[in-house]
Amino acid sequence: MPRRKNWRTAEAKRGVKNPKKQRLTDLTGDTGPLNSTKFDLDMGDTDTLNNSNSNNMGDTDLLSNANNNERQRECATKKEARKNKDFKKENLLLKEKLERMKIIKGLKHKIERQKELVAKREARKNKDFNKRELAAKREVRKDKNYRRAEAESKKSQRDNSDLRQIEKRQKNLLLKERLERMKISKENLLLKRESRKNDDFKRNETEKKKIARQDEDYRKHESERDFHRKQEYRSHPENLENERLKKQSSRQKNLDIDRCYDKTVKSAKRKNIDFTDHEKDLKKRIQVQPTINSLPHTLEKSGTISVKLKKSWNSKKCDFSENVRPFAVICALHYLMRTSDLYKSSGIEINEDWITEIAK
Repeated sequence: MPRRKNWRTAEAKRGVKNPKKQRLTDLTGDTGPLNSTKFDLDMGDTDTLNNSNSNNMGDTDLLSNANNNERQRECATKKEARKNKDFKKENLLLKEKLERMKIIKGLKHKIERQKELVAKREARKNKDFNKRELAAKREVRKDKNYRRAEAESKKSQRDNSDLRQIEKRQKNLLLKERLERMKISKENLLLKRESRKNDDFKRNETEKKKIARQDEDYRKHESERDFHRKQEYRSHPENLENERLKKQSSRQKNLDIDRCYDKTVKSAKRKNIDFTDHEKDLKKRIQVQPTINSLPHTLEKSGTISVKLKKSWNSKKCDFSENVRPFAVICALHYLMRTSDLYKSSGIEINEDWITEIAK
């Protein structure tokens, strides 16, 4: 048993990988019977094996010594070179150049990626492009091999810890940027609210808006922006439902307010006797044409235009309308001028010129 171990170690030191088991006849060179080969190995061939092993050990020692000498020489030359200041400066310059090249490559890659993303975003604004892209994706995903490859790639990415860490870092960076934007927007809103409390700021803002709205293009742009904003808001069914509920609640509130007001007014009217009598008089139908016809007509019937008279009371609307000719109205005014002291003191002269202006 120990002989075989020595033979294997010797072959391994020589550089032979996975040495095969050799027959005893191959080692001795004898083709005789087994007994003779055994006798030869036991007696005289063990010396040859030991000599070969010692030679191989010596070769390996020489190689190791040569490698060590070369390493020592390299270290010594490096130490001597590092003592020189110019050599240090050159090394620093080379390192800086390499770092710059790496940074430039990374920036170029980022810029190219951003350009691609911008181009894709602009292209996706077109509805036809989006439809074609979706149709192509659906056709590709019909293939089972594509779906399997996609699933395997996702699984391999999830198994890789480095990729997962990179994804987490990217998500965290995006969240930080979003939070910073939210903070900035909140601060801007607070500043605007505080500044708008000042009356001078409000006036200046309104003047600027008035000046800007004089331009037709600005008004068109503003109307289009509002339209698109409302359209996007109403595209979601949740927003429509919320808007409907808000309108319903506001209408109900207004109805409740009107009912309360009517109740209070009615209760006040019932308590006041004079007011109730006046309300009863208002409920009666008022006829205008007979009263005008009963007045003395001092002018000829020359007008042909029909007019509607309407009158509204503060407490309750009482609308009445009948076709009235202008000459009848003029006659009524003339009658009041003659009989009423108030109209006499006004100094108005009713003549043909005044009638023609009124009748126009």
